[in-house]
Amino acid sequence: EGAGDIPLDGGRQLSGAQPIRSDGGACGGGGGGVVAASAAKFHSVAVTADGSMHAWGHGRGGRLGLDDPRVHSGNEAVLLPRIIRGFGPGTGRYIVAVSAGKHHTLAATQSGELFSWGSNRDGRLGYGAPDTQPTPRHVGGGLHGIVVTAVAAANRHSVALTAAGDVFTFGSNAAGQLGHGGTAGSGAGGHGACSATPRAVEHLRPRRAVAVAASKKHTVVLVAALSGDTSGGSPASMSISRISCGSGGSGGGSGGGSAKGFSGGEVFTWGHKCVSPRKVNTSAGLGVLAGGYGGHAGQASSSAYQGSGGGEG
Repeated sequence: EGAGDIPLDGGRQLSGAQPIRSDGGACGGGGGGVVAASAAKFHSVAVTADGSMHAWGHGRGGRLGLDDPRVHSGNEAVLLPRIIRGFGPGTGRYIVAVSAGKHHTLAATQSGELFSWGSNRDGRLGYGAPDTQPTPRHVGGGLHGIVVTAVAAANRHSVALTAAGDVFTFGSNAAGQLGHGGTAGSGAGGHGACSATPRAVEHLRPRRAVAVAASKKHTVVLVAALSGDTSGGSPASMSISRISCGSGGSGGGSGGGSAKGFSGGEVFTWGHKCVSPRKVNTSAGLGVLAGGYGGHAGQASSSAYQGSGGGEG
């Protein structure tokens, strides 16, 4: 069953060519309306103005974050948005950023806590066990005491952006998508095939990241230009407003962070065997940032030009 054939709106099949408005009334009623949303192959999530979070779709393996064994086992699909317990009014935790990966979900709270749930294969949830996590669980480890402001969930890896502008990655490193200078099977430099512990991408420091995006085998980051740096950053007249990743396969791409009012800066990308962050030359205008990445496309949008490109088939 393809992503376009999943009944996500009261049982209707949303496989048409034209956008269909989802039943927003199912998202909390008095929650103040939807302020953020993310969708992957099998599920969708939405955040309302009161910090609550809702999920719907196919929940096998826990990707919906609902405490329902029938959903977790895959025996029952969720056709209308259902609230994820533990967030919103009366809980002390208010969601401000969310990202849906193919088999897992990430969410950051107003206070900077990171939560994850779903499949934990390759350590993509940021902790060592269990194999699947049916409900939201706090991510500590390398992120203990660090404020997370944005997240990006891909097929097999995860990315977290901090208030200090650091980028942390965890999960599969099979294609170098974690940005730590190696890949699976590459020896000590690769740090193994995966990492269940969030770790900062040191190559980006001391630059300050402002937005992140991730897809199947690659990661894209927008960083603020270093003071006095004229070595190929974006022209001062170009205001980058968005970065995103191509689909990179069936799982889709996702990202987060705010580049509103942001001028200049640099775009870095890594993955698909490019194991360390590499700066993209944006001095001639922004286009497809895939370069030699075998069809794994990243995109950046600006007020002057918007790049576009697909992911691998």
